[in-house]
Amino acid sequence: MMRMPTESPQCEPHALVEPDELPLLTATEVARLLAVPQSTVYRLVRRRQLATVRLGRYFRFQRSAVRNCINNKEVSR
Repeated sequence: MMRMPTESPQCEPHALVEPDELPLLTATEVARLLAVPQSTVYRLVRRRQLATVRLGRYFRFQRSAVRNCINNKEVSR
């Protein structure tokens, strides 16, 4: 007799991030937005200059985190 897998509770997306933050961005999308190589995005993550949302082995990014990274990098003239 086959057992049906029990369903695990799912997190509701709005409980984790604000609705205007969905969908989360991938590293490729962030790189495209910033017009930089994807390796630069990962370097910013390693240096803790760009906040991430970790989903298993995947990194995802909130738009607000990308905005904060840009604002922190601005040079006053």
